[in-house]
Amino acid sequence: AAIPAVKEKLNVLKEVVEDYEEQLNYSSDPDARVGHKSADSSFFGFKTHIAMNDERIITAAVVTTGEKSDGKYLKELV
Repeated sequence: AAIPAVKEKLNVLKEVVEDYEEQLNYSSDPDARVGHKSADSSFFGFKTHIAMNDERIITAAVVTTGEKSDGKYLKELV
């Protein structure tokens, strides 16, 4: 039972590496970075941090590289 579990984890690792390499080819922008939406989901590029009012109108925005965390920009957005 241990061997199939190891093979499955190796396959997941291979997929992550292939996805990462593929994402690196999406942009030649030297400022773009790999960010994470979750532990299992990543992207290559930038993040847009936004603030909206009750009517869902964007009242402020900050663009950062993909690896920046969202919480850090709350004060600036408010």
